[in-house]
Amino acid sequence: MAETKQIPRIDVKTLQKFMFDVLVKVGVPAEEAEIVADVLITADRFGIDSHGISRLKPIYYSRIKEGILKPVTEIEVLREGPTTAVIDGHHGMGHVIAKKAMAMAIAKAKEYGLGMV
Repeated sequence: MAETKQIPRIDVKTLQKFMFDVLVKVGVPAEEAEIVADVLITADRFGIDSHGISRLKPIYYSRIKEGILKPVTEIEVLREGPTTAVIDGHHGMGHVIAKKAMAMAIAKAKEYGLGMV
């Protein structure tokens, strides 16, 4: 019989710290590294492996090192109205951009009943 290799199990706190440390080491600010690590781990916990921790090295780490992604996310509001906004994340971390966009949309929806960013 062929020997079956077991996948190592790592507790969430250890994984969160590792991912946070890797992201900070490549220049991602601590607050943003926390957001990215949390989103990637949450994706895996929900069974969405294609968008989870397996993306840390080939996507985020490598693309930051290659200059494709910017480690510090600079968000610019290009256009804004009472219920809508268009923002540009300038090749920053998508998780951080999405969180900012969601917060803007929620604030608009609370005030006007609709928010689209």
